[in-house]
Amino acid sequence: MKLLILESNVDHRLEIADILASAGYEVFLANTVEEAATFCQITQPLIVMFGWDGEENLLRAVSQELKNGITRNPYLVLMKERMSTKQIQFGLRCGFDDFIFQPKNPGELIVRAGIGERILGLNSFAQESDSQITAPKFSRQRRVSMKQKV
Repeated sequence: MKLLILESNVDHRLEIADILASAGYEVFLANTVEEAATFCQITQPLIVMFGWDGEENLLRAVSQELKNGITRNPYLVLMKERMSTKQIQFGLRCGFDDFIFQPKNPGELIVRAGIGERILGLNSFAQESDSQITAPKFSRQRRVSMKQKV
C-alpha cells in the first residue's frame, strides 16, 4: 500500500519511513505541501501522514490541497509532538482522519497505518456494494394496491 509522509524534519521523516517500510508499506517522502499535493495527484497514495507544526491555517490548507484533484481521498493522519484536545478536534474538523503523537512508538505507528488501511478497505467495499444495489421501482398503482392490502 502506498503511503506518503509529509514532514519537514528530515530525521523524523526518515525514522517514520524506516518503520513503515519495514512493515511492508511502499513509502514516499515529501518535504513541502506543494510536493505532497503534486505527488497525491500523480501517485494517489492511500495514506498520508502529516507532521504538523501547530499553524492552524496550514492544517486546513493541507487537508484541502491533498484531496484536491484526486479520485480517491487518502486516509489523513496528523502527527504532532504534543496536541491539546482542541488541536485534535480542530485537525479532525479540518478533514484529518486520525492523529498520532511524536516521538513515534513504532508499534503504534504501524497499527495506525493498518487502521487506515482497514477503513479504506471498508469504504471501498461499501462503495462497490452501493453501486450494485438497485432500488425497486414503485409505480403509483403499486403503492395504491399495497395500501389496499394493509
